[in-house]
Amino acid sequence: MARMRRPSRPRPRRRGRLLLAPGLVVVVAAGAWYFWPRPQRQQASPQLAAGEPETTPIAVAPPGHDSRPILPRPQAVAEIAQRSEPAGQPASAEAAPPKAEPLAAAAPVAAVGHLVEPEPSVEHASGPDAAELADAGGDASGATRLASDAAVDAGDVIALRSALNRKLAATHDVAEARRLRKRLERLADRTIFSREVFENDPLVEVYTVQPGETLVSIAKRYKVSPEIIMRINGIRDARRLRAGQRIKVPHGPFHVRIDKSDFRLDLYLQDLFVRSFKVGLGTDGGTPTGVWKVKNRLKNPTYFPPPSAPEKRVIPADDPTNPLGEFWIGLEGISGEALGQEGYGIHGTIDPDSIGKNVSLGCVRMHNKDVEFVFACVRPGESTVTIVP
Repeated sequence: MARMRRPSRPRPRRRGRLLLAPGLVVVVAAGAWYFWPRPQRQQASPQLAAGEPETTPIAVAPPGHDSRPILPRPQAVAEIAQRSEPAGQPASAEAAPPKAEPLAAAAPVAAVGHLVEPEPSVEHASGPDAAELADAGGDASGATRLASDAAVDAGDVIALRSALNRKLAATHDVAEARRLRKRLERLADRTIFSREVFENDPLVEVYTVQPGETLVSIAKRYKVSPEIIMRINGIRDARRLRAGQRIKVPHGPFHVRIDKSDFRLDLYLQDLFVRSFKVGLGTDGGTPTGVWKVKNRLKNPTYFPPPSAPEKRVIPADDPTNPLGEFWIGLEGISGEALGQEGYGIHGTIDPDSIGKNVSLGCVRMHNKDVEFVFACVRPGESTVTIVP
């Protein structure tokens, strides 16, 4: 009987090949998906969503500097506004940059800085008080305000001073003139009567003392008094002046203008207004108008009564009843009613209540500290005094 032949089994290798094929397909598909070219993913953008305005970051000043934010440049703001508007429409008015407010005060553009003399700076005679400074900021004049703002924005204190001085000379408004005088007094305190020096100021100079020079010789050259140089530079002893020392010197001379109707004495450096003081004048219009020249200056003067004085007694310098106070500025008339007149002067007083009144024998009375300041400024033979009705 013949044997039946057992059927052969499928070979294991062939079955393994059949199972491997689907795996290769999966791998190839994954690789194709991974390496298939597609649009590059966009990077994260700092811009806001469409329709929202783009903002410019605010720069913060380092410690010790002005901490106010720095506004974006107008051109950048305009571009930002244009991008924030829908296509085909112009930028709106609201997108315009905010208008910066003018600064309250400006630093000098090119200041030399304080001088080296370590002594106190000049004292002020009857300077503006806090109320006056507040009132000075209330200048309602549009022209003055525009000139002031432009100069302050540019940081040019000297240009501001010149603009206000021209405005004062041209105005006929009493209230405006009073405000302008107060503002100019503050500027004079900073630019003339302090140690601060501005490079473009034509009225002051930083002078280097030469060997053999004295305050008297320097003051003569600049047509001012030695006292005002000492005040500005805080020099208490003129003998301490040394060769090579740098001092601030004004270009004189100083002049005086007295308004009888307002009992006011105005002090000028050349043609720049620098200070105002109240004065007392002669009874019954006894103070002659016109132009006078400063003839002499005396400290602690002796009183010699004029012919019109009811009391003829000569009063010594140290007598407490001396009506001249501590300072006398002698005048010599050169034009107008003052022509040829002598014996008149500007002096202190022992009767402060007489300031602002017509009670003197013709001279100009001042508060003692005020006349001391004027005394320190004017120079005999150079300074003039103009008295107007």
